[in-house]
Amino acid sequence: MNVERNDINGFEIDDFNVHGLTEGAKEGTCPLCSHTRKPANRKSKCASYDWNRGLGTCHNCNSSFQLHTFKRKGNPLKVYERPAPIDVAKKKPGDKVIDWFNTRGISEKTLLDLKVTTGRSWMPQTQTEENVIEFNYYIGHELVNIKSRDGRKN
Repeated sequence: MNVERNDINGFEIDDFNVHGLTEGAKEGTCPLCSHTRKPANRKSKCASYDWNRGLGTCHNCNSSFQLHTFKRKGNPLKVYERPAPIDVAKKKPGDKVIDWFNTRGISEKTLLDLKVTTGRSWMPQTQTEENVIEFNYYIGHELVNIKSRDGRKN
């Protein structure tokens, strides 16, 4: 069996065979539970290894475990920018949106209390700018995130 040692499904392997198992073996002991078993059973083959996917499965303790560790992709120090403050009064939900929420048991007062707004946003699923409902997330009085959903729940 030829085991690829540098990446799996585009994820770069950081540490190959972290448990020191017999490389390429299809089955063997479980690194999670074998040491806790009776001495007579400690070396019993209770796990299956899939080296190409980097996963192991124990048939004794019903656990799954990774055979390797992987490096983080992309920039691990990504900086998140908070959205610009919005004027909730100018982006108040329209009658159509309020009526739809009413059918879901959510009142207009709740929408106003939670500062739910409407607007236009680029939706990657449709590759166009869409009318959306905006769920604004605040910490204290500071806007920290906006979750947008169009009529098709994109």
